[in-house]
Amino acid sequence: MTDGNCRDGHVQSRRNGDNEDASSQSTMSEDIFAKPAHVTLGPRRRFRSSLAPAAKISSNVSTASTRRRPNIWDTGEEMALYRGVRKFGQGQWAKIKLQYNFVDRTSVDLKDKWRNMIRKGRIHELEDMFDD
Repeated sequence: MTDGNCRDGHVQSRRNGDNEDASSQSTMSEDIFAKPAHVTLGPRRRFRSSLAPAAKISSNVSTASTRRRPNIWDTGEEMALYRGVRKFGQGQWAKIKLQYNFVDRTSVDLKDKWRNMIRKGRIHELEDMFDD
């Protein structure tokens, strides 16, 4: 315990630090920071580093093949979405999807379409058509 470091790299505090003067304490802290302590990894870290690297994804796989092709919404689908939101409320996309047979649409598609319809003012047009 002469330099404040133990064998596994952890720094130990000095128990008899009250007996030393301020100059010896400052040199001790300078000695600790003068050279890096030897650090050993614990068993968890050692285990992780011994694992084989993850398999790389083939560069031949194109992301375009997994991407869905956008489907244009027709007026009937927009009306069904409008009716569904009136019946179940905004945010009940799964219920609307099941009730109004949106076969090729996901709940996220319905949410996104509703948001875009609000932005474009399409809701007011549908209200006029539906309420007449």
